[in-house]
Parts: sequence; structure tokens; C-alpha cells
Amino acid sequence: MIKSKWRLIGTALLALPVMAVTACGGPSVAQSTTGDAVTGDLVFSIYPGVFQDNYVKSVVEPFQQKFPDVKVSFVQARTSAESLASLRAEKANPSVDVSLLDFAVARTANSEGIFQSLDPAAVPNLADLDPKARVNGDMGAGVTFDSVALMYNTKAVSKAPDSWKALWDDPAADGKTAIIGPPDLTSTVGLTVITTKMEGGDYTQSVDKGIAKLAQLAPRVQTWNPQPDPYTMVQSGDANFGVGWNARAQLFADGSNGAMKAVLPSEGTILQINTLNLVKNSPNPKAAQAFINYALSAEAQAEFSKHMSYAPTNTKAELPSDILAKIPVADPAKADRIIAPNWDVMVSQRDTWATRLKTEVVGAK
Repeated sequence: MIKSKWRLIGTALLALPVMAVTACGGPSVAQSTTGDAVTGDLVFSIYPGVFQDNYVKSVVEPFQQKFPDVKVSFVQARTSAESLASLRAEKANPSVDVSLLDFAVARTANSEGIFQSLDPAAVPNLADLDPKARVNGDMGAGVTFDSVALMYNTKAVSKAPDSWKALWDDPAADGKTAIIGPPDLTSTVGLTVITTKMEGGDYTQSVDKGIAKLAQLAPRVQTWNPQPDPYTMVQSGDANFGVGWNARAQLFADGSNGAMKAVLPSEGTILQINTLNLVKNSPNPKAAQAFINYALSAEAQAEFSKHMSYAPTNTKAELPSDILAKIPVADPAKADRIIAPNWDVMVSQRDTWATRLKTEVVGAK
């Protein structure tokens, strides 16, 4: 099976139950050799459900084989915003060592002094990351890339779409399109930026063209509600088209017996970045940085990509051709479809865009 190394092209910028994890086999990876042995308890804040299940299998368990004297437990947060609220509440006396957050929320946490910078000597795998996964001052690091995808039901859509224009033009999309509305990132940042570019605009200057185009789409949208989610609706045939994140879309497509597919349209997409962050004054910073270093390794990243279709951030990660086909933003041939992220603009304008979508798009339906 052909394997491919890859690099995304672009500029750098960028209290629930706790349960123990059992160790099992995993790959080797470069580690810092200075200081005493890595031991103790490590608390990791993570998204629950299928993400956690696959991350434990792909990353945490191999890490624990390599560091058998480290016990990993979890605090579950359904969203990055929920995780940030917990981190704020215990800022003076944190219980969490490592926090997984989307990039935009992590920037907010950094501005509030919740995280501390990673030590490149303790986290040498930082050097192998794609530039867009590097954070200024090494205040965390990108651990996964995801992208906005166009989903469709193969039984209802006669021709596989290759353009976002299918949402406006395909008869099967009329009244049968599911999108999670604002403030969800899929619509607030994803569709707003993509549609603005599609209409010839520059989202860093104005999203007027994108908002106007989305207002034309609104009458064709079946639901903007988060439940039932667009993945479930497209998979079941309750919706013919949907917009969502590629990793989750591929997971649902795998379980659909061919009834659902997800594609990267020709006009492009934007990235969503999950970051791993070292909590300031965490109880076990040594184990925390050892874990982050392992999670950033090429081996760990490739293994998680096989389970969840997130694009690795380590440029040395090798993906089999069948996995690469499910993660189009990891394909060097499609690098020109990635809309260069200006996170300063996206983060600062997110709330404004969400308000405009609510009033000028969703509310005007």
C-alpha cells in the first residue's frame, strides 16, 4: 500500500467523572532524555464519546506502555467553551495538566494566562509540525487538522457534487439541506469564509458577499438546528445534503453502507485546529510535556488519523493511500484548496459574523 508524507501549505499564524486508562502496545518516538523518570498522575481534559474512545486506543494507551509509571485520567468536556469555563474556575489551583481545545478558544485561554509555553527541549516533536500547527511562543501546539466538508446522500443525489454551488443549484438540496447554525464554527467561520471567497470577496476585509449569498441559500435549508445533527440526517436520508467537519463526516460515511459520502469541493475549505495545551501551574508538568510530545509524534498522529480521519499536524506522519483518500486536506495535490487561515481576523470577527448569520440569514429564512 502506498504511503505518503505530506505538508499543508500556508503560513504560521496560529466537573465530570474521571476514569483511569489501561496500558497496551504502541510505537516508539523521540523523547527528551534529561531529568528524572516521568512518573505520577496526569489529568487530561478531552472531548468525550467517539473522540475519546479512539484517542485512548491510538495515543493514550501506547503512551502508557512507553511510560508505565504515568497514570492517565480524564476530565470530559463536550466543547472547548465548556473546557475553558472549567479552566477559568480553577485557574488559581488547577487539577488538569493537559487541555485539548480548538485553536480559537485556546487563544482566549492564552490571553487570560491559563496556559504556559511548551519547552522545546521537552517537546522536541514541535520541530516536525506543519507551520500552521505552531503557536506563537509555543503556547500549545496543533495536534489535529480538520476541514469543512460537503456531505451528500448517494441514494438521493444522482451526481457526486464537486462544488459548494450544489447547495444552491442541485434540486435535491432544495428543502433537504442540514447545517448547524451560528455560533457553531461550521457555519460561523466555515461557510462564511468559504462563501465569501466563492463570491470573489476577501473575508479579511468584509464578509458582505458571503452573507448575501448565504441569505439566498436560507430558504433551501431544512434545518439549522444542532439536533438532529447533519451527519445523522444525511446518513439516514432525512437530508440529502449537509455541511460538517470532515473527520466526523467520514466516520458516519463509514457506517452508512455507501449511503453517505463527504467531499472537498473545488472552491476549497478552511481548517479547524485542535491544540494540546500545558496548563499553567499544573500538578504534573513533566508528565504533561512528555504526553504532548508523544501525541505530536509522527507515529501517534498517523495512528489516530487511521481511526478518526483527522489530518496529522506532524509533517513526517505517513498515511496509507486509502486513509489519505478520506482526508483530502492531507493530500499535497489538494493543498491549493485550503483557504489560508488568518486567525486574528477569524477570532476577532467570529461573534460579529455569528450575529449577522442569525439575523440576516437564519432569521430571514
